[in-house]
Amino acid sequence: MRLIKHLLTASAFVLAISATAEAQQRKMPVRIGILTDMSGPFSDDHGMGSVAAAKLAIEDVGGSIGGYPVEVIFADMQNKVDVASTIAREWLDTKNVDVIMDVPFSPAALAVKDLVEQKDSILVTTAGTSMTGKRCNANTVQWAFNNYGNVKTVTQALSQAGAKSWFYITADYVFGKEMDEFGREFVKAAGGQVRGSVLHPNAATDLSSAVTTAIASGADVIGLANGGTDTQNSIKQLAAFGAIDSNQKIAMFGSSLPAVVAMGLQNTHGVYMPLPWYWNLNDNARAWTDRFRKVAEPLGFKITPSYQHASTFAFLTHMFKVLKTDPTLKGAALVTAMKKVPTDDQLFGKGELRVNGVHAHTYYLTQVKDPAESTSKFDVLKPVATVSGDDAFQPLAESGCALVQQAK
Repeated sequence: MRLIKHLLTASAFVLAISATAEAQQRKMPVRIGILTDMSGPFSDDHGMGSVAAAKLAIEDVGGSIGGYPVEVIFADMQNKVDVASTIAREWLDTKNVDVIMDVPFSPAALAVKDLVEQKDSILVTTAGTSMTGKRCNANTVQWAFNNYGNVKTVTQALSQAGAKSWFYITADYVFGKEMDEFGREFVKAAGGQVRGSVLHPNAATDLSSAVTTAIASGADVIGLANGGTDTQNSIKQLAAFGAIDSNQKIAMFGSSLPAVVAMGLQNTHGVYMPLPWYWNLNDNARAWTDRFRKVAEPLGFKITPSYQHASTFAFLTHMFKVLKTDPTLKGAALVTAMKKVPTDDQLFGKGELRVNGVHAHTYYLTQVKDPAESTSKFDVLKPVATVSGDDAFQPLAESGCALVQQAK
């Protein structure tokens, strides 16, 4: 009898502890960490704009999910692997961050990817395609774009328009090298020729040697396999050497609308750029942009939103939709649940979060307007071609992601 009494008492104690733990868990906020570039080469496309986009998504759910408050924190990763890793580890260990977003520098994103897998959190990034390819895991998502989609959209359209030869100016790290590699693959498939490429370090300021080599190649297209200020410096120096107004086409594989505005139409008119979204795409995009500006400007971010900002909003919108069905989901379990629900939001429309973590959706090839065509500071692009998600994104069988095989 005494044994039974002790067992009942112990059981009651365990149940009390479990109930207390559950109550405490349900008070835990859904916490979003924006680990971004605040002042470096990617700050216009990410930075405080990503924080503003997250705030908009939180606003749309009234600040909570199933009784859980939703919070956003942010930090400057300074585009350094050690800084990004240290902040991410602290967030995961002490702040119970549910999802880390941005991490625009590929080497840093790869390090954070491993951490979120270990800690069962989530990483959402726009870094290299390998993040959802050979280096994929169940905790990592690429929402707006990846290198494969960017390069294929440009190469396919310009090759169909008659471009036969290409030359690449390539950033010497994962992001740039992937785009260079994909470019060569697509050019060869189209029956074209790559006449060469020049590597440059991240955040390079003097690209004159690379630019003059590219111009001298006589290639039909000069492809910029870089991003951030590297692309901006490439374009400015191409313009200084007369390439913008020459018969050579210029394609920016990894740039954005804010970068075009910063460079000016006099330096960028006629340049081609793939985009998954831009502010003037349609009525929904324009309406969301108006909302974005009202939140971003008080934060000191006074640039029009990029597709990266739209991606932050759209991913969180989908995540919140799934969390409403079960607010206790976290990490890989949450990502798996998100993959089972078709995506459909006001910015990217209908799409699919694939088993390898890639969000497949419509892509657009745009061309920078001539100064005479522009009606306002941010009216800088015109659509050239539309590519479906099935065509733009890498077939799952070619991705090299182990999750694809496991799902069979």
